[in-house]
Formats: sequence, structure tokens, C-alpha cells
Amino acid sequence: MTATLIAIFSQSYHRHNRTYLKQIATHENYVVNQISLEIEQQIDMMVADVRILSQLNELNDYIATGDRQLLDKIADEFLLFAQSKPYYLQLRFLNAQGREVVRIDTASGHAYKLNEEQLQDKSQRDYFQQAIQLKNRNVYFSRFDLNIEKGKIVVPFQPTLRCATPVYADNETCPCGAVVLNYNGEKLLGLLEQGQNIAQEKLLLINNDGYWLHGIDSEDEWGFVVPQRQHKRFAVRFPEAWPQLRDGARQITTSQGAFAVRSIHAQFAEYILNPPHWFVVSFVSDAKICRAKMVALKHQFTSAVILLLLGLVPAWIVSLFIAEIIHKHHDLQIKVNYDPLTGLANRVLFNDRLEQLLWISERNTFRFAVLFCDLDGFKAINDTLGHDAGDQLLIALGKRMKGLVRKSDTVARLGGDEFAILLANIRSAQVAEMIATKVVEQLCQPVDLDNGRAQVGGSVGIALYPDHASACKDLVACADQAMYAAKRSGKGRYYRYDQITTQHRAAMTMADRSERANDEN
Repeated sequence: MTATLIAIFSQSYHRHNRTYLKQIATHENYVVNQISLEIEQQIDMMVADVRILSQLNELNDYIATGDRQLLDKIADEFLLFAQSKPYYLQLRFLNAQGREVVRIDTASGHAYKLNEEQLQDKSQRDYFQQAIQLKNRNVYFSRFDLNIEKGKIVVPFQPTLRCATPVYADNETCPCGAVVLNYNGEKLLGLLEQGQNIAQEKLLLINNDGYWLHGIDSEDEWGFVVPQRQHKRFAVRFPEAWPQLRDGARQITTSQGAFAVRSIHAQFAEYILNPPHWFVVSFVSDAKICRAKMVALKHQFTSAVILLLLGLVPAWIVSLFIAEIIHKHHDLQIKVNYDPLTGLANRVLFNDRLEQLLWISERNTFRFAVLFCDLDGFKAINDTLGHDAGDQLLIALGKRMKGLVRKSDTVARLGGDEFAILLANIRSAQVAEMIATKVVEQLCQPVDLDNGRAQVGGSVGIALYPDHASACKDLVACADQAMYAAKRSGKGRYYRYDQITTQHRAAMTMADRSERANDEN
């Protein structure tokens, strides 16, 4: 009996440890995904803001006429912008020679204009040299480092992220200057401090070279800028984890502890030169994990001794069967929530996530988008190449769509050749339109199958919360109607719900729905 109990006890203990580690991994992955999403939104906001400033009418007029009286109007616009967004340390317009022409600084929440004597030559700085070579509306990001004025690091440290975009005159092929934003990196690092409240132990931010931007110890940070800290790198402190992180691992376990990793990617990366490439890392030390194991060990041992003394071994065995049932229930949950063919979320999970997203967005005034996607010409593939080929095509196109969105978004197969996408926490309708454009482009690309090559198309409908509807079923209906309008307008395109004319809506009768169901698209 004792040997049996020991064996059962050992099995239960190891199962508990595996479950604990899995829970840590799930929780920390969630944390780093959320923090990464918020950082990416800040980057996307910078891209949008620097583009807005580069297109100011007053700035365009100054470039066209050279009238220096317009500089005061440009400064006024920059000043208003800085007052509404105090996380920008500097807003600047540099001429084609790299000389500051207009500069607004913000200190202690107060924005002010620098006079002409205070303006500096920035022609040797990388952000100007790179931006002045870019195409119109493209953006350059310098590395995330410390603010430098007149060749010296500003003390106390001011973490700064700079982005710049060229300014073109109408019909000009060469830029006439550049707009530069200096973003207060303390706001970005503050996101990690906030996330620290829900993380198990420590949230870290490192750059692509492994230098600390937000480290375990503040004295380790900015080693690529501060000469005395050049040896302070992630690879030095965590030599086992660094190669795996560089190879793209998202979950790492070493003798030093467990790591959850998420790399940063901006939505507008195709317009960005040198986009930020950082890693958000959650670290749970081996010491913390061992402490949790010790607690579990004491609990399991106490339970085993009590059971042995009371002669309740059968009850202990039954408890293991119950635990096994719970694990099998988890497997069933996977089958219930995911499409067995593509591995994407199914309609049940899609509806659940839509309800969660609506709940979160209502309380945080977030915007999100629902995209409905229907394949054009799919039935012909089934008819000519067979259903196996059709299944292969659905799997391939599902992977393509999933590769276009963030981890925080959801791609679902609703059934047949219908897919849906949830885009969480977007800044504007343009983000949804950008994704819809990419979806349409990807769906029309040929796919190599086992017995031939197939090519279809796709029509996409967009519904936005709260612009078009504020209830789940209404958002779904709006996206569906917009998608159907895209089909009626020639297919291979996207429609927003607000673009549908009254005539289009009136045409969406039950007869049309029946016709769509039997359509040989």
C-alpha cells in the first residue's frame, strides 16, 4: 500500500508542477502580448502624428513660397499639437540642410517655442540624414536611446525615441526638409511598470542587440549609450536564454528561470525604415519557481500522510481519475472552440471573443473592427479539383490571413468558405482598411495544391465599433452586409458598412441571400 501511495503521490506532484508551469506560461504570455500591443500602438501613433504634421497647410505654403512669416503659424500649429500630446519632448521642422527652423520643446508638461538663437544644426544626426532620403510619407525611426543636446547626454536621463519623415513640395522629387518628433520614452517604459502589477515577477525590454532598455536593475540600462555599462547585456546575464530568444522562441526555460517573449512589430512597418525591433520579456526566476514547488510538495506530502493514516488510499486514487477527467475536458474544449480543418477559431469561439472584446472596449473606449471575408470562386475549385483540394486551399488561405494580423487579433472560420477577423483596439478605420486590402491581395494569390494550382478571390466587409454598431449581433450584421455589397460591386474588394448606399441595403433581401447561398463563387 505504501509503495502504491508513493507512486500515486509522485505522479500527482509532477502533474501539479507541470500544471503550475503551464499556468505561468499562459499568464505571462498574456501579459507580454498585452504590453507589446500597447507599445506597438504608441509606435503606430507616432507614425500617424509625424505624417499629420508633415502635411500641415502652413508648412506646405512655407515650402512653396519661402515666406518666413509663415514660420510663426507653423510654430503655433506645432505648439497646439504639443499641448494636446505632452508626451512629445520635441516637435521640429528641419530644412533641407538639417538646420532647425521651427522647434517646440516640452518640459514639466509645459510646451514652448525656442527662439532662433536656440535652434541647432542637426545635419549630422542619423534621423535627419536618413529621413531626407526617404520617399514621401515614409518614416524613419532612430534607435531608442537617451536624449543628447550639444553633444552631451542630458542628465537626469531622458529616454527618447525619434521618428522623422521628409517634407515634399507639390510636384517636387526631392524633399525640402523633415519633420522630427522626439517621444518621451518614460511613457513607453511606464507601460512596463504598469504591467509589472500583473506580471509574476519582472517585465523587461531589450533591444535587438540585447542591451537593456528596461532591466532588472536600472544600473544595467542603456549600455550602448553609457560607456561604463557596455558590458551590461541580456546575453551576459542570461547566456542560456539569449540564443533561444534570438532564434524566435516565445517560451524559454533555463536553469535560471522561465521566460515569455514577444517581439515588437509596428502595423505600418512597410512604410518604416529601421522600425523598432525590441523584445518584451517576462522573467520568472528559478528561485520563485522552486518556492512554489516547495509549497506544492508540502501540501502533497501532508495530504499523502493524512490519507495513509486514515486508510483512504482509494479516495486518493479516485481524485487522480477526477484530475484526468478535467484534463480530458480541456481537450474537449479545444475541439469545441476550434475548426478541425484549419485550426482557426470557429464560430463559437469567434462569438465569445467578440463579446469579450465588446465588453473591454465599452469600458476603455477602445475601437475595434469586425471583418467578414467570403471567397470568390471557391465552389469551382471543389467542382474541378475535388474536395480534398478545396480543403487544402482553405487551410493555406487561413494561414495567410492569420499571418496578416497581430496575436491579439482573431481569425476564425465560420463555415464553408466564410472567414471572419476581429481587429482589437485599433486607432482608426484606416487600420481596418489596410488589413482588408492585404486580405484581398493575399486571397487572390495562387496556391499550389497536391493536384494542381488554384486561384480564387475574396470579398471583405468591414464593421467598426462604435461607428457602425454597439452590439455584437449588429456588428456581425453590418460586416455581413458590407461584405455582400463588395460582392455585388464586382468582388475582389472591400466595403465599409458606411459606404453602402440605401439602394444596396434595400437590395439585400432574403431572395438575394438565397441567391448568394447558391452562387457558384
